[in-house]
Amino acid sequence: MSPGHNAGVTTADGVDAITVGGVGAITTGGVGAITVGGVGAITAGGVGAIVTGGAGGIGRAVLTRLAAGGFSPISWDLLPNDSASLSLTVDVTNETSLAWAASRTAAIGPIGVLIVNAGILGPVARVWEL
Repeated sequence: MSPGHNAGVTTADGVDAITVGGVGAITTGGVGAITVGGVGAITAGGVGAIVTGGAGGIGRAVLTRLAAGGFSPISWDLLPNDSASLSLTVDVTNETSLAWAASRTAAIGPIGVLIVNAGILGPVARVWEL
């Protein structure tokens, strides 16, 4: 897939792959991996995958996809996510909350993926009005 495309789906040897922007792939079929720019890979095998904002629409979908790839999905959000292996109520704007979540998450095993997806809504105005 060329970098000019937004997304595509390829199937090779019975393993599904989703490529976004020609850069990364999330694969399933017993062999879960995320590659970035073809440089490195993180294989699933029960490795933890944290998604901030994991209770919302995009975060929930990402956690579901990671779980299908063999990752142990972990949601960090202000709201609970009952579909995650571990769902922690975390305020990503608060250092104490992040430290608590990191210690709780570290206790369950290795973390191989962190997806920063939480939306932090601040003042909404033109930049020059802030």
